[in-house]
Amino acid sequence: MSMVEHWFRRYSPVATIASREATITGIRHLNSDRDMNPDYVYAGRICDMTPYADRDVVLVHRQDVIRLQTEDMDEIFDSFMDAMTYYEKWEKRLMEAADAENPEQALIQACSDIFGPMFFINMQLQMSAYSENYPDTLLEDCWNRFWKWDRGKALQSGEGHRSSFLQIFNQIWDRRPFFGNSGEEYPYSLVISQVAGSNQLMGQLFLLSASPFEEYQLQLAEVLQKHLCQVAGQESGACQISAAVQMFAALLHGERSDEECIQMLYEMKSWREDEAYLPFVLRRENDSKAEPSALLNGLERYFPEALAVPDEIPVQGGRTEPVIAGCLPVPEVNLNAMNEEDVELRLRALLRFCREQKMSLHVGYFLQGLNKIHWHYRQAQIAAGMGQRYFYHCAVSLLTFFGSDRTLCLCSLHPVPMRMREYDKKQGTDFYEILKAYLQNECNRAQTARQLYVHKNTLAYRLERLEEMFPVNLDDPYEREYLRITISSMENREEDAAVFQGSQKGESF
Repeated sequence: MSMVEHWFRRYSPVATIASREATITGIRHLNSDRDMNPDYVYAGRICDMTPYADRDVVLVHRQDVIRLQTEDMDEIFDSFMDAMTYYEKWEKRLMEAADAENPEQALIQACSDIFGPMFFINMQLQMSAYSENYPDTLLEDCWNRFWKWDRGKALQSGEGHRSSFLQIFNQIWDRRPFFGNSGEEYPYSLVISQVAGSNQLMGQLFLLSASPFEEYQLQLAEVLQKHLCQVAGQESGACQISAAVQMFAALLHGERSDEECIQMLYEMKSWREDEAYLPFVLRRENDSKAEPSALLNGLERYFPEALAVPDEIPVQGGRTEPVIAGCLPVPEVNLNAMNEEDVELRLRALLRFCREQKMSLHVGYFLQGLNKIHWHYRQAQIAAGMGQRYFYHCAVSLLTFFGSDRTLCLCSLHPVPMRMREYDKKQGTDFYEILKAYLQNECNRAQTARQLYVHKNTLAYRLERLEEMFPVNLDDPYEREYLRITISSMENREEDAAVFQGSQKGESF
């Protein structure tokens, strides 16, 4: 009601306000409701309630009463609705400020008609936002008084104790008023603390006034503080991103693989468990002079949905080379039909970024969710070490190397045979058996047809359908060898095949 009293100040209001309730939904006639709704202001003339009284309008809300020196009810109703519209628009501007490049600046600009000079000081003691409708010299002079402690030493709180500037700045103030030297142009101050969700002080908003702050301004400052702290929550979201980067690095390096870590990462990055993700390594080309920090900033700017961290990969001679390790969520991907051309299309923006920065891109297989991200990142590392963009071209070398890690090998088997087996079980087809027989017979169609007891024309049709439905090229010798090794592993190791079935769900290259 203090805001209502201020709005109707031209009617010389006489008010008795006992509460600070800010929940006012609208205005009604005093005689309209038998039981008064506590969320509404009721307006009427005094003479309607007390015989022989004057015709002044009175506003009633709960225990608060405001008498206005006017008898024009229509004008009061219209003006009240104007007030509701004004403050609704004001709070909408406060909400929109959160999306601004400098949210604190947008909040200050939204309050230019309500408060006097304002400036925001971050935790580095820098004025990062200020009222633009006041001379810069005025704000700098006010800030210098705080900074030089001239004002800080004079500041006195309501309890009567004196405080230095640093003591005031590092405390969390709940819209606490202070006053300085009476000779100053703006001797009164209101300090609003910007606090993150963890009760961490992020900065202080200083409101200056030539006269003591009125009750309606203190109530509006409470609304302002709510939005100021919501901005702090978003900035603490930047701290969360840092925490996300740390957890992401732990997942990449296999230091953590627990479900709690993965779920927290989904939440902090707004990722989804059913999305596809692509781990990658960015490696500087010989003529690149880009610094890793600049590249990380560029990645964050162009691909805010991605995560990236600095890392190293082993190179010849026992040395290591700095790289950037990352993961890119790729929505709306049909992993069952992905081939190399589809991957190129999906990575077009990332490839363009790499060309501009003179970086080489190396990727592992797509995976659904992050449970196996460590092993798929290892694939990207292997691709980088072998100078290949796609791990696909390194898989046979890995699988035929005696010392390769067992789990890494299971994650690196060709994805198609397992998908064929699952498809055959659901649809009653025999694509997996056709592929296995065809590879075992060294792609001899006549022998394969005899082994499967089908006509060779039928076999030719089924092989054609197989290549249409699954991303394989049976004319490619490398792919045939990769498929043969994968099927051999699946056939000879039932235990590994079971593990493989769980780890390969939704993976592609």
